[in-house]
Amino acid sequence: MSFPSIIRSYLIKFRTKGFAGLWRLIQMKILNIRHRNFYPANYRSHLSTIPARGITFIGNLGGKDSISKVSRDFIFSLNEAGIPFQAFDPGFAGDPSDSGIERLLTPSSRFDLRKYEVVVEMFGETVPRRLCERHVRIPFWEFESGFLEIYPSARNASEVAGMSDFNVEYYRRILPQTVRVHKILYPFRILDVQQGSINSIREKYKLGKDEFVVFFNFSYLSGFNRKNPVGVIKAFARAFSNKPDAKARLVFKTMHSKDFSQAAERLRSLAKELGVAENVVFIDNYIPQSEIYGLTAACDTYISLHRGEGFGLGVAEAMSLGKPVVVTDYSSTTEFCNSENSIPVSYSMIPVPPSQIDHSFYNFVEKWADADIDAAAAALRRLHDSPALRQELGAKARKSIIEHFSIKNFRKSVIIARSISIIITSALSPGTHRKQRSIAFSDLDTDALGVGPHVLALIVGDRLHGKFVFQCNHIRQRLIQGKLRFPAQFTNWRCIQFH
Repeated sequence: MSFPSIIRSYLIKFRTKGFAGLWRLIQMKILNIRHRNFYPANYRSHLSTIPARGITFIGNLGGKDSISKVSRDFIFSLNEAGIPFQAFDPGFAGDPSDSGIERLLTPSSRFDLRKYEVVVEMFGETVPRRLCERHVRIPFWEFESGFLEIYPSARNASEVAGMSDFNVEYYRRILPQTVRVHKILYPFRILDVQQGSINSIREKYKLGKDEFVVFFNFSYLSGFNRKNPVGVIKAFARAFSNKPDAKARLVFKTMHSKDFSQAAERLRSLAKELGVAENVVFIDNYIPQSEIYGLTAACDTYISLHRGEGFGLGVAEAMSLGKPVVVTDYSSTTEFCNSENSIPVSYSMIPVPPSQIDHSFYNFVEKWADADIDAAAAALRRLHDSPALRQELGAKARKSIIEHFSIKNFRKSVIIARSISIIITSALSPGTHRKQRSIAFSDLDTDALGVGPHVLALIVGDRLHGKFVFQCNHIRQRLIQGKLRFPAQFTNWRCIQFH
């Protein structure tokens, strides 16, 4: 992050959280500096360790933010997939989500930086890359511009992994060819909520059994204008303001509204202006995560008219609970939303108005999505009028989420990413011996790749298009005989020898 961006982050923290928030941010920065000294010392004390196959994850596993949540879910998924790992959080002070992550953490006294070949961090690089066999960053980004201005150090990364096709394709376009980019499946955890909880939630928030309930949850810290709750209210009003017999309710679960009081008041005022204030419920107070899942399960449909998403956790959670979703057909939510399992909303790409940049990270974003409000309103009316459609889409949504985000697919994505990088590293490294090349191929988990060892002869990584081509033995012979040419993007690659 550039120096002006750092200053802006401090100013925003002070504006939104006061001296207490600014002090917490300074403490976090001091902690990061302290542990940058810790890692070299730890590395030197374990020089005799030969790194094994596996992953060392380093990051904030005790926060309430979405990055901390995906970090915890990544550890749980590694554990469930049977992939060797160690998880280290240098500043861990407890788990606010009561997820049980503590049992999977490695304390400082037992931490060995050289234990596994791969070190994974979200976004940044607190561990000097020279201390790692391999270092992988996993950043999230919502748009198709502005990333490198905020994270310029990504240009010097060794490897970057995206958790959606949208992110992977974007990173491949903007990062230098020297940065290896691959995909790791988002470690989404499938949700289940008991019917009894759904009934109690409806009663608690006075949602009638015969009411059509539309739900959206978001944090003001994530960017009020990016999340676009204004668009949600407009779509809801356009769908139902002239239908008094519709019995429709819109429920917002928000976080950090007190820190963004003007934006929160703007949302309430808009509901009044559009004549739907009595049909909109705002839940601004803290409730446990389990109750948020209950609210999601208690609704009839979930809506997100976002202008860009790094993943779209709320959408995925609703789908996993069997709820139909109305969602902007743009960015990372297209990873799991399509016309078969949801109602994608058309959009146009518009320049970002300077007045709507409410997050320092978005200062350099050029365009974002503007969802079609009429199309969203029509989708809400369709779902309101057809319980059968709601049931059909909800069932398809849950089935597709369970299949796409299975532990089997997660494990396969992690192992493929690891195997491809081993081969590319081996092929590109000057002075690599024939024996080392053989080891690279023998390390491949052919079961995870979905091919038998009798057909696996060559894997070519097309970094420009994100494809891995599996060549059979007769292709291998043509390559060895010099009768097969690499595409132009492989002209600087060394030929991988076979024996």
